[in-house]
Amino acid sequence: MRIGENIYKRKDGRWEARTAIGRKKNGRLSYRSFYGRTYREVKKKKLDYEMQNPYPALLDLSGENPSFRLLCALWFAEGRQRWKHSTCVRYQSCLNRWLIPAFGSCRLSNITQNRITQAWKNWANKTGTSQMNLILAVLSGLQKYARKAGYTGFSIQNLHAHRRQSEITIFTETESGHFVKGLSGILRNELSQEERGMALGFLLTRYTGLRIGELCAVRKADFRMDEQYLVVSHTLQRLPVEERPRLLKTTRVEKGSEESQPSERLTVVGKNNLSEGKKTALLLTVPKNGKTRAVPLHPALLPLLETWLSQLQDGDFLLTGTRYPVEPRTCSNRFKRFLKDCGLRDTHFHTLRHTFATECVESGVNLKVLSEILGHSSIQITASRYIHLSMRYKKQQISFLAFPGYAPSDDPSENVKTA
Repeated sequence: MRIGENIYKRKDGRWEARTAIGRKKNGRLSYRSFYGRTYREVKKKKLDYEMQNPYPALLDLSGENPSFRLLCALWFAEGRQRWKHSTCVRYQSCLNRWLIPAFGSCRLSNITQNRITQAWKNWANKTGTSQMNLILAVLSGLQKYARKAGYTGFSIQNLHAHRRQSEITIFTETESGHFVKGLSGILRNELSQEERGMALGFLLTRYTGLRIGELCAVRKADFRMDEQYLVVSHTLQRLPVEERPRLLKTTRVEKGSEESQPSERLTVVGKNNLSEGKKTALLLTVPKNGKTRAVPLHPALLPLLETWLSQLQDGDFLLTGTRYPVEPRTCSNRFKRFLKDCGLRDTHFHTLRHTFATECVESGVNLKVLSEILGHSSIQITASRYIHLSMRYKKQQISFLAFPGYAPSDDPSENVKTA
């Protein structure tokens, strides 16, 4: 059983949707079915029923030996009511790709610690640290749910996803200068609207540290030019969907309106986003930590932004200047093409975020302030993952140490004396 929406088309041409309403005596899930002529019709019936009759958050598993597959279904059904859509997609993928193939047919009592450890080692040889952390998070959630439900026979111990020390790239001072100079040249020249919007977006990211999805989601209405800050309330992602995205009007978005606030259910209607057979859609969701944040704008950006924004409607996206957004993948490709045109080394878009964070620290920006600007949940994340101090800065800092008998203006080889 795949963990999905449980909606399918029958041989008689009708659509059927099922929702879990409990469990039978033999431990199997009990369902209620809904029928209709279209997918959308049965989907609405199913959602209306679930709103009025919420699925029990916790079922008693004490004294029983359920299957791992059943535990996954119960945990996912309970959790999806509070998880973001992107989180549901990641957890669903993890279950279907790793956990259910390994343990799906097993009873929980048969899943020993040794068996889990062997599976863990096998997964570690096939995937990276990020996926291993995701698997560990899902296993921990399953264990916690099982214990809350009264079943204590399923336990995971001594599983660790060691973080690999991958090389983090930031722009050097020279590279950063060439980068900004190249973007400024594009903005001064009479180029296409799309090229100017993209260049301004790259420049904005260089001095705000936005994530690529957040940049793609920025609209004119998100700017507070009088107060000189940007409201980051959405991120744009292409995610799998189990139904065609519902059509939303892309009218002007006024400041403070509901459409400018974080909304997990808001779907971006791209030019080809409603085509038949599409299994993915561009979705505007809340940012990574689920919170809206205000990002101050560098004074040098203000005249450039004012000129560009004066040509847009409130509902238009910054990068395109239209009501249609640009996909994060497309934005990344344009970024790499710009680097090539400027003669800069190839790197990923996230380098701008790391460069911004590092330069903020080297310029004396308070770490707490920087953490809030970047949208991190804690200062520890900012300090451990986003700060990569240059050797020039390290030398400058070490020179502040007092050294008896040494004067900074003198030659060290001649003036270092024994204290």
